[in-house]
Amino acid sequence: QMPGSKICNGKYNYCNCSDGYEWKNGICIPKVPNYLACKIGSLYYSDGSCSSDNLKDKELLGVVIYEKSADENGWVMTVNPIATKISWGVYGVTTGTEQGIHSSCRNTEKLVALGDEYAAAKSSYNYKAGEKKWCLPSRELLEHINNSIYFPKVNKGISTAGGTILGTVNNGDEEWVWTSSEYGSSNAYTFYANRNGNFLMHFNISKISFNEQISVRPVFAF
Repeated sequence: QMPGSKICNGKYNYCNCSDGYEWKNGICIPKVPNYLACKIGSLYYSDGSCSSDNLKDKELLGVVIYEKSADENGWVMTVNPIATKISWGVYGVTTGTEQGIHSSCRNTEKLVALGDEYAAAKSSYNYKAGEKKWCLPSRELLEHINNSIYFPKVNKGISTAGGTILGTVNNGDEEWVWTSSEYGSSNAYTFYANRNGNFLMHFNISKISFNEQISVRPVFAF
């Protein structure tokens, strides 16, 4: 039964609703996702649900790295890098990107508009999964998991999903994840992690670095 239909034309007291809808007050209405289940480290699926388990019958989009509240969006990051050995942008040019937790998409759109040289942002912008708006994460968004409480939770979720845990990209022992936030005209912030569970926010990575351990892990808001 499609949304808005009235009690199946008066013939029944209840009807099965289409996927993504539920029966309430005599009609099918869109389901409201239970965001209370979307804790840091839980896995986020394309139907808006979250779980601590890897649910094979659903499309997995990523791992929650920032929880949704009544006043703020939550954020989800891919469980695998979508690109490695990729540069941030043009050396010696100040772009004016922001640092704040919720500035990821504004930064990404600004960088993409500057041209193809801003490869990390462009790869995030062009990523397609779950019909979401994917963006290169801001410094403060990744800074949010830069602690001994959230970092292991995120990596546990990534491991449950069978993804590449932070710090093991290209089978190495360390990883630098590009943010969309620059540090002056020549460097950009990266989130550093290694397989031993160490983590740190770096700011001295050149915008034109192509190190094989540098990765892009895009995010979207929910």
